[in-house]
Amino acid sequence: SLFAKALESLGYEIHVLTGRSSSKIDKILRKLGIHVLGDRLIRIAKIFERFGIRHVHYYQDYYRRYSPGVLEDEARSLIKDRSEKEILELIKDDFRVGQCAVSSFIRINRRCGFHLRNEKERELLVKELAHSLKAAYALDVIIGDIKPDLVLTYERAYTPFGQIYDACIKRGIPVIS
Repeated sequence: SLFAKALESLGYEIHVLTGRSSSKIDKILRKLGIHVLGDRLIRIAKIFERFGIRHVHYYQDYYRRYSPGVLEDEARSLIKDRSEKEILELIKDDFRVGQCAVSSFIRINRRCGFHLRNEKERELLVKELAHSLKAAYALDVIIGDIKPDLVLTYERAYTPFGQIYDACIKRGIPVIS
């Protein structure tokens, strides 16, 4: 919020792109003394409202446009006959979908790598690659809709943050990370 206020003082209009729900959000609300029953979107908006931020966008609203089954089929075809290194270097429409998927897979599963010969790991990687593709497609649209002058993000490696970064770089939008 400190960065948002600094950017606002420079004349930028602040838009927040966030997820829809989290138990962390509930804890933050309690610390701020906000007690809202019902819709989590109201809770999230209330947090940002406290900081004077009126424009809140949720990437899941854009995710609905993409079929999980179709994305998993696409992910399977993308990793077919590829090595681990080739998957890590996989780029689709200027998005580092492979790197984001592998980074997220490693973080979520608390691993130090992945093995395609292991069927369970391969299937988990397919799901992460499908999520990475969904984020790439959705964030390409979101960044195109919002048309930011500047983007501030705290992460560049994991889905969906890596895709936010890539969508901005693709459009020549400066990113502070």
